[in-house]
Amino acid sequence: MLQMRNLNGTFNMQSVCSCLRRGALGLVLAAVAATSAAAGRDAVVAAGAPEPAEPPVVNGGPSAARSLPRPSWKLVRGVPDDQGRSAVSMTKIADTRNSDPEMVGLMIRCSPPIKVEVALVVAAPFAPRSRPMVRFDSAGGGQLYEGRVAPGGTAIILPDGAAGLLSGPWRGLDRLDVKVTENGRDVAGRIELDGLPSAFAEMMAKCAQ
Repeated sequence: MLQMRNLNGTFNMQSVCSCLRRGALGLVLAAVAATSAAAGRDAVVAAGAPEPAEPPVVNGGPSAARSLPRPSWKLVRGVPDDQGRSAVSMTKIADTRNSDPEMVGLMIRCSPPIKVEVALVVAAPFAPRSRPMVRFDSAGGGQLYEGRVAPGGTAIILPDGAAGLLSGPWRGLDRLDVKVTENGRDVAGRIELDGLPSAFAEMMAKCAQ
């Protein structure tokens, strides 16, 4: 389980659970938070699990398995604060066929008044004060950012400027390759971006309500 709390406009990861089973890989992402007027916290819960890949066609024959949909974006509204406002998050599990087991997924979060944060979630924590370099590569080019590690170590939060990728370079992309590097450790993966524009528009509309 992945637990998040928002304090003064930033969110803190507490833990991530990555489930591995013999002969198959499963990743579970959940973001949980609770809002209280005293603590000034707002909450979001999101969970998803990737579907197994469809076996390829062999010798021109039909596949024995039926076609399965890709994981979709998970959109969840948090618990309202004392002013009736709540955060909204959207998450996408990494493509397990093209990702290291440590790569969990991508999380995008909007908290009132319209503050968007982008984070990558990993299974094994980074050192609290480390500054991992995050590189995104796609057909449209690449971007390189210095991230910061949230408490708990399992989330790498990108600078504020990364939010512009959602309505700019990432629009229309099918997939995004990502690599997190820090002190000789690399965590690479792929995020399928299908459905991003509509999911992002819905999240922003809900965040503004």
